[in-house]
Amino acid sequence: MVYSSGTNRWHGAVWERYNGSGFNAITADQHRNGVTSVPRTVENTPGFKIGGPLWKNKLFIFGSPQWDHLRGDEQGSQIVIPTAAGVATLQSLGTNDNVQILLNSLNGAVAPSATKTISI
Repeated sequence: MVYSSGTNRWHGAVWERYNGSGFNAITADQHRNGVTSVPRTVENTPGFKIGGPLWKNKLFIFGSPQWDHLRGDEQGSQIVIPTAAGVATLQSLGTNDNVQILLNSLNGAVAPSATKTISI
C-alpha cells in the first residue's frame, strides 16, 4: 500500500526503467545448444505519478500508472526424442520408474533418425 498526503500544490514524477540484453552473456544451456550470440531483448517500464488538490484543503487526488513493454527474439527449446533403437535400449533397462515415465510420455513417438530437425 502506498500512502501520499494531499497538498495544495500539484506534484508528480516521471520514470522509465530500461533493461536490455547488451551486456548479457550466453548461458551454459544456450552454448550447449549452439547459440553463438545473445538473444536480443529489450524491456522498458515507463510510468508517472501525479497528485494535487481538487478542492483546496478538502479533497485531493493521486494517480500512478505504469506499463511494461517486453520485446525480443523468441527462443524455443530443443526437444530430443529417442529413435526406435533408443526406445529399445530404454526398455532393456528393466523395471525403472523413471524410464517408465519417459516411455509413457512418448506415447509411442520415436524419432525417424538420430539427426532429424523438424521446424515448427
